[in-house]
Amino acid sequence: MTAVDAVMAEWERGPDALRRLRRRLDGRSALALERAERALGDELVRRLGPTYDLATLAREYRDADAWARDAVARATAPLRMPAALAPLLETAFLRASRGARDGR
Repeated sequence: MTAVDAVMAEWERGPDALRRLRRRLDGRSALALERAERALGDELVRRLGPTYDLATLAREYRDADAWARDAVARATAPLRMPAALAPLLETAFLRASRGARDGR
């Protein structure tokens, strides 16, 4: 298994975890979660540009905690949703993997 395969296995867990999280949220929190999803997607586009490959995406994922934590905090303020960070990140990177030049 390559490093990209390993990280993609992590990303594939994201959507299910996000669905489980979403089911437990009230309306206000669910809206904040949607804002955070958009914010992470927008930030990934900004960081990656229009053309990237899976290896570049995997490298960005390794360094994503710092910038993603800030993006999620801004998008969900004044709510605090630390449990949402991992599934949001995994889902955003899985979606981005579909746009990679060598996406699977």
